[in-house]
Amino acid sequence: MPFDLTIITVCRNAAGTINETLRSVAEQKIAGVEYIVVDGASTDGTLALVHEYSAIVDNLVSEPDTGLYDAMNKGASLAQGKYVCYLNADDTLLPGAIEALLSHAREYAEVVLFYGDWLGVDPAGVVRHRAACLELGGRYRLCHQAMAVRRDLLGAQPFDLRYRICADFDVILRWLQGGVHSMHIPQPLVRFSEGGVSNTAVRVACKESVAIALRRLGLLRSWRFCTMTLLHGARSGLKTVFATIFSFRRRR
Repeated sequence: MPFDLTIITVCRNAAGTINETLRSVAEQKIAGVEYIVVDGASTDGTLALVHEYSAIVDNLVSEPDTGLYDAMNKGASLAQGKYVCYLNADDTLLPGAIEALLSHAREYAEVVLFYGDWLGVDPAGVVRHRAACLELGGRYRLCHQAMAVRRDLLGAQPFDLRYRICADFDVILRWLQGGVHSMHIPQPLVRFSEGGVSNTAVRVACKESVAIALRRLGLLRSWRFCTMTLLHGARSGLKTVFATIFSFRRRR
């Protein structure tokens, strides 16, 4: 059966968050939309929750993997939709997201990459509207959960497993370098959790992002992005230092 859109959720031991993700898909899923869940052999109650939504899950795979992007590649190889999007197990589709993607895909058949805004939720529960921007400079901001890409561009193995955190950034730059026809959907499509990233992970992400930008674009085209990314990493490190100092002072 051909599908207009495939949504892929990859997860492992996500029992605490995946129910809201599944519910957000169930509330919007219509004919022509395929939903795939790729589970990394969870040992908690994740699979039990997924089975509760078996009516909307078209394909479930549960087996060990080597990490997030290995699971995302598995999902890409299984997808049958004309367009594909990813939705993490701690994020949710916003009302109207599927209809917005499908209506744009129908009206602009020549576009191969749609990207929208999103609502970012920080660890304190503060929600901010994040406006997407593909400009590779200080304003670059993109959330791959708020994107839909044509399956023939995505391919079966799109993500480079050498990268732990930023393989999605790598593949987006590859698409842009290839001159893909992209379009911004000016509305929030997903609610994205921005919490739970350790300072170590931020440093790794900054290092990977800079390496990817230099590799794909060269220094002359990416120096502004690299500078902003390194400054972000430095600020993150300082915040951790100050938080540790203040915590120590309070304990005293």
